[in-house]
Amino acid sequence: MPEQSHFTGCNKMDEAITINCTTGETSVENIPPVPLPEAKAQKWQETKVGRSAKETGGCQTPFGRVQTDAASIAKINGLTTLALIAKGAGAPFSVEFTMEDNSLTVLDADMAIGLGVTVGQFVAAVYACANDKRALIESADSQAGLDSIDLQAGWPS
Repeated sequence: MPEQSHFTGCNKMDEAITINCTTGETSVENIPPVPLPEAKAQKWQETKVGRSAKETGGCQTPFGRVQTDAASIAKINGLTTLALIAKGAGAPFSVEFTMEDNSLTVLDADMAIGLGVTVGQFVAAVYACANDKRALIESADSQAGLDSIDLQAGWPS
């Protein structure tokens, strides 16, 4: 691996420090600010990453915590559909459902439907939170306003 002759790092958001590894000389350069439209696009991208993490990170239900990755949501949707069909037909319904911690919970039709509704409401709340953040991002009229938007706050758990 070739020896690196320079190292560049940031000491704060608007300055870069370059160190010549051979001579030890340092220089400080101002980093030009990112144009507001680009900063907004970057902030929205960060929001979408957070939205995805929240959406697929599991949620609390009346029966315990469940997984909410795509495969788990598909299973919950199928389970909910089966419960609705059984209930509509007046047929008995009971299933053991595996929770996030791998414990088993027995669900009847009403419980399975409630599980599906709870997960659906959770996903809707995640998207509503992201859309609220998007509106704040779009309405920001300065970098300071954009920086004041807390991307960690407000998400459902």
